[in-house]
Amino acid sequence: MIITNKFGAPQPLVNYAKRDKYSRGNSRRSVTQLINSPRIDLLRQKYELKIEQDISQMIWLIFGKAIHEIIAGGADYEHIAEERLFAMVNDWRISGAIDVQVVQRYRGKVTSVAIDDYKFTSVWAVQQENKPDWENQLNCYAWLVRQCRGWTVTRLGIVSFLRDWQRWEAERSNIYPNAPIYRVPVRLWSVAEQEQYVLGRVKYHQQAWRAMEWGEEPPPCSNEERWHRPGSFAVQKPKAKRAYRVFDDKSAADEFKKELKNGDQYEIEERPSKYVRCEGDYCSVSKWCDQWQRELAELAAAEPAD
Repeated sequence: MIITNKFGAPQPLVNYAKRDKYSRGNSRRSVTQLINSPRIDLLRQKYELKIEQDISQMIWLIFGKAIHEIIAGGADYEHIAEERLFAMVNDWRISGAIDVQVVQRYRGKVTSVAIDDYKFTSVWAVQQENKPDWENQLNCYAWLVRQCRGWTVTRLGIVSFLRDWQRWEAERSNIYPNAPIYRVPVRLWSVAEQEQYVLGRVKYHQQAWRAMEWGEEPPPCSNEERWHRPGSFAVQKPKAKRAYRVFDDKSAADEFKKELKNGDQYEIEERPSKYVRCEGDYCSVSKWCDQWQRELAELAAAEPAD
């Protein structure tokens, strides 16, 4: 990867990023790769030396690595920190680095663990009811613990460091996190669910890898992998920063506007559907992605000429 410094960030940050020694060990895929789009993963490997990223876009990743180093330095008898486990699945060796395993012992022997993953994230993220990536990742770790150690996993959780937390919001709201360090429980799947998911993801990545080896396109990214945001209709006052209410269809928005007191002061703004990951700076290989480039070309062709 080519790391740039367009906004004059301190050079030690740039040096740290360039000296990153991350490795998934002797494995074909890591858990974070498995839960991700195989198309993105393969394109990253193919264009690794051409990908550009500015240090300003990497700041929370760097802080996340620093937290992991702190955790490793602060682990005690009751915690296993930063352990990478390996297992064979359908002839592929996969691995996962687990941030913290909180151990429970009986007569000095570990009998079960709880798994915590540490993340720098936003208040908005922890307020969402459904975070499939977090659930997928931690259940893969639980599967690895059972496969490699034979231990029972009793609990999964995200320890979140909220980069945009504000005290005054916490004081006035009952649903706002009450501290900038906030634990989010994650649903623990059954053994059968974990087995099915891990095997399915490995087969999915193997299919994509074979396609690339044969000179074909890997499977297209799904809407979920592209962070698709469906179109909506927002009822709001002109020039307002936030909508009063947002609806999936226009008829519902129209009806709500009619029922509002002083409804004539509101307008309905149509918000088109978006592929957030493709359109923003979240995908480092979008410029080499045939799927996205075809869609851009189709959109350009559909635009009326001046």
